[in-house]
Amino acid sequence: MNNISSGAKEEVQLGKWGAVGLVQAHLIELYCAADMAEKASDVKAVLVSGNCPQHVQMLALFGNPSAVKAAIDKIRNYYRVQQGI
Repeated sequence: MNNISSGAKEEVQLGKWGAVGLVQAHLIELYCAADMAEKASDVKAVLVSGNCPQHVQMLALFGNPSAVKAAIDKIRNYYRVQQGI
């Protein structure tokens, strides 16, 4: 929780979450992933700041287990298509 912005931290702490999904990628990809995740299911996407903000960051997806799974599946499928897998 120390690495989440104060505005998002308050919202996350007030919620009752059944699951947290973590996605690690370059920062620009996480903005796209956060948008896809929140549109795909009922999750709260929050950027988690790390030690090296210019390279790899993490996105935390808070929600119930099925919503988190749906969000992660959407992100995974999008990047598989982008990579031609």
